Amino acid sequence: MRIYWCQYIVSSKVQMVSHIRSLIELLNPSPKPSACNNRSQNDEEVQEKVFSRYGGAIDSQDSTLLDCKALLKLKFRLQTHPRALAESLLDELPELDCSLHGFTHSIYVVEIDGTLHYGLGIGSNMYLPGSNRESLSKGCVSRASTKIEEALHVAGLKLHRSMLVLDVGAAPGAWTEYLSRNVEIVLAVDPGKLCTEAQKSNVSHICKKVEDAHKEIQDWTRMRCFDLLVCDINKHPIETTRIISPLLPYVKSGGTIILTLKFHGRSKFKTSKIDEISSIFHDTLGEMECVWLMANSIYERTFIGKKQL
Repeated sequence: MRIYWCQYIVSSKVQMVSHIRSLIELLNPSPKPSACNNRSQNDEEVQEKVFSRYGGAIDSQDSTLLDCKALLKLKFRLQTHPRALAESLLDELPELDCSLHGFTHSIYVVEIDGTLHYGLGIGSNMYLPGSNRESLSKGCVSRASTKIEEALHVAGLKLHRSMLVLDVGAAPGAWTEYLSRNVEIVLAVDPGKLCTEAQKSNVSHICKKVEDAHKEIQDWTRMRCFDLLVCDINKHPIETTRIISPLLPYVKSGGTIILTLKFHGRSKFKTSKIDEISSIFHDTLGEMECVWLMANSIYERTFIGKKQL
């Protein structure tokens, strides 16, 4: 589950339950006399036509689409945190047809600091694709790319075609491939080979360790600095910080830094290490936060910072 799937926020459980019930009623209204004439369309075609990304953005004035939706057999999966919320929702919404498999939609609910964040999504959107090299070689988006997608959302950064991006530890290339679709140039630094999907015309690959590539990186910034620096290398968080710190002069003022921090094991000292990282960046970065993304593993956190103006 990703937190931005939960597009609604309320403080009252009663209000949330009432709204969820309304969203479900929109998905499956009572049949009308003017039922959809084209009944040869299969359920998937109807669903693709009717439902937006979140499955709940429907034009209530479009009676044809509403009638077509009545043909769907809806099943729901509840994804909640804490899990006890799921049992509570089932008590409040006994009409729900819930299933762990074969569900058409998912209901997401997360309780954060006394507020309820919730949303309704298409079931197939719930799963994240695999992250192995074989899936990359077949043209699939690696799960790693969902990390950078989510991190950019949390950072409030919208990619655009005039951006220059530095991707440190780029191989096999999931982040590089994702970024290259939305920016002008990605400079990928890694001694490893990039996958075919990442070898695009707007990607330049420095096949070296980043510690040995400072001259080449500097050459790229003679006319302009990087708008975004990202790093997903498999190093201890403090070592990652020390690798990245010398590169910050090449990032423009107000530019964004996104780092995956990979703790080895369920460290009890994450907070102290994060504080240490923040102190290392203190003189260079202004806004800093460390978040546990939905796409992070239990051992990972994502560090987001903005260079001081």
